[in-house]
Amino acid sequence: MSSDLVVSLREILKNQTNRELIILLNDKGALSSDVLMVSLNMTPRMMAYELKVLDEFLIKTDNDKYALSEKGKQAIYPVK
Repeated sequence: MSSDLVVSLREILKNQTNRELIILLNDKGALSSDVLMVSLNMTPRMMAYELKVLDEFLIKTDNDKYALSEKGKQAIYPVK
């Protein structure tokens, strides 16, 4: 893992919501923003913010669902 990724991960994973979102996507696979919002008890504004913060760790699928990117998959190891 590159040092830039480690620093970025450290900052991202300080936040419990970020950790929960990454774990949820790892456990359940690709999910819509609506399902993520309900699962994490978030408002639409909060969800939009989290998706923006985690942008480099997520990909948006063709059917408008979110999944972990390769970087996101690497992030799961320090979390679990």
